[in-house]
Amino acid sequence: MKKLGEKITKPVIISSIFGLLAAMVGTFSIISFYVPGGIFIGNVDTENQTQELLKTSLGIKAYGRLELFEFLDKALPSVVGIYKKKSATALLDRLYLEKDRLGFGFILTSDGWMVTNQSAVDGWSAKTLTVSIGNKLYNVEDKVYDTWTDVVFLKLDAKKLPVISLGDSEAVQLGDVVFSGSGKNNFWFNYVNAINFYPDKTSKGELLLSSEEFGKVIKLQGDIPVELDGGMMANRFGEVIGIAVANDNNNYIIPINYFKGIVNSVLKDRRVERPYLGVNYIDLGFALGSDLPNEKGAHIYGGGLLRSVETGSPAASAGLSTGDTILAVENININEYKNLAEIIYEYKPGDEVTLKILREGEEKDMKVKLGNK
Repeated sequence: MKKLGEKITKPVIISSIFGLLAAMVGTFSIISFYVPGGIFIGNVDTENQTQELLKTSLGIKAYGRLELFEFLDKALPSVVGIYKKKSATALLDRLYLEKDRLGFGFILTSDGWMVTNQSAVDGWSAKTLTVSIGNKLYNVEDKVYDTWTDVVFLKLDAKKLPVISLGDSEAVQLGDVVFSGSGKNNFWFNYVNAINFYPDKTSKGELLLSSEEFGKVIKLQGDIPVELDGGMMANRFGEVIGIAVANDNNNYIIPINYFKGIVNSVLKDRRVERPYLGVNYIDLGFALGSDLPNEKGAHIYGGGLLRSVETGSPAASAGLSTGDTILAVENININEYKNLAEIIYEYKPGDEVTLKILREGEEKDMKVKLGNK
């Protein structure tokens, strides 16, 4: 049974808090509340607005717990640990320890396809690897490497595996919570701090891009732990939005949309098939100091040993040439949100697309049939 003092203490304290907040609001008209991810600052004019902000803050905190449980239930069962296979005869020498782990990955299909990144398995063939799901080990039958994204697909000798859902990395926004982990007792989260094109371009030669080069990465507020290299990064719904790259040289997330389109060719033929255009260009949306007549688009340009239009490419067959600026593909504009490669990637090898180009001050449409590379 509660004491009389307990019955009256909470209302008095709560009313005192709101009275104090109302006084602060009346004086400053700005108040801040701590919420997960930072400080919310907003203009408030009345006590009602102050109470609404408090409710919002508490609601976000409670929802954050729900997000975590959803991630734990949906995503973590499909996490895979990757190891170099051991062939020792002594029992203790055959056991796999945490320090032996090369990296992580996640299950893509119930019949044994999984995904990781190249840095986690670099130098190891499929037959030299083994993976753990829960406490069970599985042999690796095949390995397919996508050179465009550094993503690696591994085929396991396994059936009826837990599968994680793939999300949409285009829907990721600044401030979103991203989760990862290696088990229900070992999880990690952080916040999206930047979504950058070409974060590592440091010399003028590196500003020349390829229509087969994506260049966008997702950066977090803090570094991804090295032990999560190759592992999945999931949103609050427990859907994968990318793969962690966490090694001595790099720390970012490869967006999931960059390799969604090649999954079918990998599963069917165990090889990578991507649409191919074949131009090298400068992205005008990021080219400060350009005196070109257009501020956005892919300006076809060659330099050094790099041809502006690759010989024998679909772009060459269509008549694209040095100095052309590709403004749009099928009326989708090339800009700071979507580069040429990202738009082309939405199509399949063999598709015919219409490019809007700027040539000598005049806009014109040009059709091109995408190749396979």
